[in-house]
Amino acid sequence: MHKRKEIKDAAVLMLRAGLSHNIYKNRYLSISPRNFPAISVYCPDETSELNASRELYDRTARVVVAAYVLGKDEIELEASATEDIDDKLDSISTEIEEIFNTQYQNLGKAVYSFELTSTQYFVNAEGNEIVGVAILEYNANYKDSL
Repeated sequence: MHKRKEIKDAAVLMLRAGLSHNIYKNRYLSISPRNFPAISVYCPDETSELNASRELYDRTARVVVAAYVLGKDEIELEASATEDIDDKLDSISTEIEEIFNTQYQNLGKAVYSFELTSTQYFVNAEGNEIVGVAILEYNANYKDSL
């Protein structure tokens, strides 16, 4: 098994243990809004560098945790006291961060460090539904033999 698979499996396991949302380990899966809130975990790329001993690679896999929520239009918001899409994105991002943000996070020893590097928010209000996406990017640092 490649180390990236182990990293994704560990991240998904931690998310499933701590959240009640639908959680997927795939970037290409089409997630229907009826399954929101939903989270997708994937590794889009990785960097590698031969370390000084020339026996190991120092690797950094970028792990993306994408969270999807369904928003309400202005009429629905005025008719209810529920949170708007920005509040939902902030809430689900906080839930994800709380699961991964421990001082010595190592995904069950799959990596030697797992660090949040960026968070981006997007809202698509085209069509019949308002969809919000929070993209949390983590660096998973590990060593791998040649």
